[in-house]
Amino acid sequence: MEKTTILSHFAGGFLPFFRHYLPDVQKNGQGYKSCCPFHEDHNPSLSIEAETGKFFCHGCNAQGDIFTFYSLMKNLNPKTDFRKILVGIADDFSITPKDQPMKLINTYDYKDEAGKLLYQVLRYEPKTFRQRRPDEKGGWIYSMKDIRRVLYQLPDLTKADGVIIVEGEKDADSLGSLGFMATTASGGAGNWLPVEELEVLRGKEVILIPDNDEAGVKHMQKVASSLEGIAGTIRRLDLPGLPKKGDISDWIAQTGEDAKEQLSVLITSAPQYQGGLAKKEEQQGLKIINAAFWLAYNPPEPDQIIKDIFDAGDKLAVIGSSKLRKSFFVQQMMLSIAAGNDFLSWRIPNPRKVLYCQFELRDHHQHRRLRRMAGAMGITPDHLEDRLQIINARGLGIAGPEGIERVKREALKFRPEVIVFDPLYKLTTGAENAAEDAKVILSAFDALAEETGAAIVYVHHDAKGSPGDRDIRDRGAGSNVLGRDYDACITLTAHAQDPDAAIIDVLLRNYPPQAPFTIMWTQDNYGGYCFEVRHDLMPEKKTSKTKASQPLPSTYMPIAESILGNGEMEVTPFKEALKIQTGMSDRRLRAFFNWATAGDDPFIITNTIRGFRMNKKWVRIGRKFNDGK
Repeated sequence: MEKTTILSHFAGGFLPFFRHYLPDVQKNGQGYKSCCPFHEDHNPSLSIEAETGKFFCHGCNAQGDIFTFYSLMKNLNPKTDFRKILVGIADDFSITPKDQPMKLINTYDYKDEAGKLLYQVLRYEPKTFRQRRPDEKGGWIYSMKDIRRVLYQLPDLTKADGVIIVEGEKDADSLGSLGFMATTASGGAGNWLPVEELEVLRGKEVILIPDNDEAGVKHMQKVASSLEGIAGTIRRLDLPGLPKKGDISDWIAQTGEDAKEQLSVLITSAPQYQGGLAKKEEQQGLKIINAAFWLAYNPPEPDQIIKDIFDAGDKLAVIGSSKLRKSFFVQQMMLSIAAGNDFLSWRIPNPRKVLYCQFELRDHHQHRRLRRMAGAMGITPDHLEDRLQIINARGLGIAGPEGIERVKREALKFRPEVIVFDPLYKLTTGAENAAEDAKVILSAFDALAEETGAAIVYVHHDAKGSPGDRDIRDRGAGSNVLGRDYDACITLTAHAQDPDAAIIDVLLRNYPPQAPFTIMWTQDNYGGYCFEVRHDLMPEKKTSKTKASQPLPSTYMPIAESILGNGEMEVTPFKEALKIQTGMSDRRLRAFFNWATAGDDPFIITNTIRGFRMNKKWVRIGRKFNDGK
């Protein structure tokens, strides 16, 4: 992609570029203005020159051309990341290289009330659009200067009682094929019509169906605001099961022959638009879902951050006692997620953008820690690209809902898929043990997840006492609200014998339970460090009754191997022989057996032979102990 190709796409002016990212762009004398996205701006301070593409903020002094603007929006370096900037703009506006051939696949006519053709929108493959108008001589003028812009299907709109508004002509035609009256305006998200062209919708029932992306949602909010006082009713329908960046055409295709019936049901239950853009809950009202419709189609696949642990939009709590290195644990998790590498025993399906907000370390300490950990994990800058961003919030006063709002503003620039707060207590402004104070923070997390689509991870400390004595549901200091609100929880508990080992337990709301396992803090010869899974260490937690003199469970495995050899034994004689040779108590024997036979690749395999008056359980060696470390 070349810079000239981008510039030629906007040869008619750069206003569509800015409106794509800034839905509130307004006319201001000879130019345009908008609230600046680069600082907290309530009074529009960003000046825009539509002809040149130049911008200047009178508040924060941000300035430059469209490429500078995009780099600031995406947190990119204009010098080192210029290729990414070009590709990003091209993707957002469906711009194709000049040497890539384009094929005309559809033509959309825009007519006035009497049916006279005003202009056309041409759709090409690869996806791009051009507009043209008749020259009254049988030819075409590829310019929209001074042309009246109208709603798509305008002659038919005058006769309809209700209309569905979508983002593109293809979507309107898809709805038309099902018998629905639908319209749009040329130019995609961010482009809408002056109020005088909306009179045709006066008193009509209007349904808004946004595309499943931020630009689509903002566009429909703008449309809704413009129709207040004109349309009879305004309702917004968020389609269930729609993939990210999907549209109504995608939904119709995936729903199949039942699309018309199911869409009619959804339209009936769509909430009314309440007016204004101040509160999202006022726009949406209470979300009511027809259960019969849910039963009629398969739910979308979850967008898993860590497989079978937590998804996008979930809240994950990481809880552990002091000195168990829970911050190291979380930072290793974030490095793995950003790089797309598996984390301990868990699979990470895709690399993700992560915003890590930490409150305890100074910059140089955090720098040293991250570099040493990444070195031990084999992660380089090329593996991360720009997907891990860090806010060192020590001493910045980020706390309470206001602090989370500050983080949100940064998050909306970076667009992370995971946001981490480490530790939680630094965010609290009230009493940790007070349910109402805890609810304030958790509600702010919910709002943050809803607005950004990101998963929220927070690090929390254990309550006083011995964590190994408590159920995982009762871990975490403060109000019980904190122990019941998360979608997933990972706890770190001190190992009964090894001070560098910890037991990992998980409590999951949406996925099956998982067996606990042991991790060990390890250091390499180059100063790097990280956690590693240790299958040879039984996950035996340190409790108030733990005796330091007890040997590790792994100590007994060579004896078990010598008893079994390469053959099989009934389980009862095997346990008796093992007990005699080791001197283990019944309780410890049970704990050892549970550890040795756990997981998909156990040290000892059990099987049951069933038949007439026969139900015998046998054991044999599965994985050699010395090979399993």
